[in-house]
Amino acid sequence: MGLVILAHDTVLDVPVALKLIPELVVRDTDGIGDLKKEVLRGMELTHPNIVRVFSFEQDAKSAVIVMEHVQGETLGEKKAQRPNRCFDCDEILPWVEQLCTALDYAHLEARIAHRDLKPGNLMLTSAGRLKVADFGIASSLSDTLSRVSVRTDSSGTPPYMSPQQAMGERPTHLDDIYSLGATIYELLTGKPPFFRGNILAQVMHEEPATMAQRRSELGVHDCASIPPAWEKTVAACLSKNPAVRPQSGAAVMAMLTNPERALVAASPAANPPDLRIDVASIPELRRIPPRPSPPTPQTPKIVRRIEFNLQPVVGACASVVRWTVDLVGGVLRPIFKLALVIAALWGLLFLKQQWDAAQLKRDEAAAKQAAAAKLAEAAAAPAPAPAASPQVIYLPPPPPNMLDRPPVPGHRPPHPRR
Repeated sequence: MGLVILAHDTVLDVPVALKLIPELVVRDTDGIGDLKKEVLRGMELTHPNIVRVFSFEQDAKSAVIVMEHVQGETLGEKKAQRPNRCFDCDEILPWVEQLCTALDYAHLEARIAHRDLKPGNLMLTSAGRLKVADFGIASSLSDTLSRVSVRTDSSGTPPYMSPQQAMGERPTHLDDIYSLGATIYELLTGKPPFFRGNILAQVMHEEPATMAQRRSELGVHDCASIPPAWEKTVAACLSKNPAVRPQSGAAVMAMLTNPERALVAASPAANPPDLRIDVASIPELRRIPPRPSPPTPQTPKIVRRIEFNLQPVVGACASVVRWTVDLVGGVLRPIFKLALVIAALWGLLFLKQQWDAAQLKRDEAAAKQAAAAKLAEAAAAPAPAPAASPQVIYLPPPPPNMLDRPPVPGHRPPHPRR
């Protein structure tokens, strides 16, 4: 009926589930119109046990339904993990109670029938809360695919469909009561009431085996026995006659917990003539509250767990981290660019210093080579002849009488030095 993927809403910063609509439905104008009506009616359902539908998105080639993301497993997946592929009555009683509460809300207040109730559409969160998915959506998709393709089955899943739904009659809340009985049957035995052969023919004309017989047929012997009240309640839900079925989820719970004081099923209310049949609408019903009863030792206690929603906190932390990363990146980016420029200038300066030092070494080496060449040239040249020493002429001292010679007239002796 479509592929479901996990997505992230960037506007609200929350995870969402996207149900992709098959291409055959997208191309069918009538089918996509019916689906939009179902989505609009599903958006009105606001119940803690029902998966919320947020919006419908479509373009030229595809369409999706935006739904609440539920972190958990379906009851079908949990059943497959069991050793005997089935549960005990005490284990599923809290789930059945939550499912009956959700069905009564949808039937009595929103006037919407599910029409495809089965373990695969029932999700269980980690806190133990049951969530019902695809209210009216899966059946609308099935109707469209049956009309535009070679499929011949009607809306819903055959093993969980009432005879009236298999015949294509106007949907009522009693179709969901039948599916509720088939779902309980499968959770307690491991298989739906009819699971092989011509299922639609068996749904129309055959009576299913009791749950104890089905367990024996499948070889399930390690589970607790099924109480008679559960056998009677499931058999009433699977009745071919809608008038015999319990008329509400509260009536189902009364038959399970207090069979001796359970309400007698009332005749089904007639559909008003002005009720639209293009969607899964059901008539206004009279609430049948269960009668109070004294607690009995056999009644299991239901522990209510407090469910904490950490998605807003995680989203806020992710936003702070992204903002911090963007801020640090904006500050460090210009600093990094400036550092690159400084590193480039320093590299050029370093290269110039290295070039100058190398040039100085080359000049010193050239000077040394020139000096060495001059020394070699001087050593190779012939030595010059030694210069002649000057001749020294020794004059004899004047005779003593020349010192006593009288001065020459007109000659002034030199003035003595001071």
